[in-house]
Amino acid sequence: MLQAAIEQGIKAAVVVWDRGHLPWEKADVEAEILKYLYERVTLHLRERNDVGIIIADQPGGGRKDEVKWLADTLGLTRDGTRFATPDRVVSPILTAPSHHVPHLQLADLVTAATTAAVAGQFAGMKLAKWLKELARTNAHGLVGQAGVALWPPDLVDLHYWILEETHYAKGSSGYPLGPSLGPFSQPGRTYQHDDGLSEPGQAANVSTSMTGSSSA
Repeated sequence: MLQAAIEQGIKAAVVVWDRGHLPWEKADVEAEILKYLYERVTLHLRERNDVGIIIADQPGGGRKDEVKWLADTLGLTRDGTRFATPDRVVSPILTAPSHHVPHLQLADLVTAATTAAVAGQFAGMKLAKWLKELARTNAHGLVGQAGVALWPPDLVDLHYWILEETHYAKGSSGYPLGPSLGPFSQPGRTYQHDDGLSEPGQAANVSTSMTGSSSA
């Protein structure tokens, strides 16, 4: 399914938040992730001088919960964000049941696989090659923080261990990742020197809670 999406020219953006490193309440995390995702969708459309719509899977709960969730997103599509103007997404966010919409099923697959890879699960890590090819890239051709965004920033070195990217871009500057920092670099980020896995394919921190959201 991932290969078919690649062949059709589909591009994905995934935002993963590690609540083990930044333990916000889940509802607050979901709102922030949606903002990050909206920014990446908008940037992608701007780069292609195009417009689009966002369709989300129906949230859990009943109709009342769905109406509230949609109402909470109106400010995003009306005003945009600090980094994204509201002119590229041309309607309020819509919802649909994913079992009726193949596009949402693909987004669910990409979200689950990417989140599993970030959490160190073998089922996700073995799909990293396809996930990387499917992800959108920035002006430097890098997936990190463009097609796969990790938060908080302390996770940034996982782009090296999962996607084999030796640098990430911030603004117009490039910064080395993981072992690319060199053996004598000062201790800093959690995954600077290793991927945090106690054994290959075994998640190192089982208490870490990952939340992911994707657009495909």
